[in-house]
Amino acid sequence: MVDVVLREVREETGVSLTEPPTIVDAELFWPIPDKQITLVCFGCRIDNAAETTPSHEHDDVRFFSLDSLPRALPDTYRRFIDAARRLV
Repeated sequence: MVDVVLREVREETGVSLTEPPTIVDAELFWPIPDKQITLVCFGCRIDNAAETTPSHEHDDVRFFSLDSLPRALPDTYRRFIDAARRLV
């Protein structure tokens, strides 16, 4: 699982993580009937967040410190963030 996270972060953002991510939390939900989605939140430290390269799937990549996150985030993301704060 860790290898998948490392690869996906690198592919989607251009950032190579220097230490392994830690599972913070997870949630199952059903956005439409018969379609289950699993959100898994991983916590990690990023030293080179200024050096991003979005994949062809994205127009932009941004990293935020815990103290400067956008206000309009879904409740699930807020819960994930609160859980990650406890690990820092």
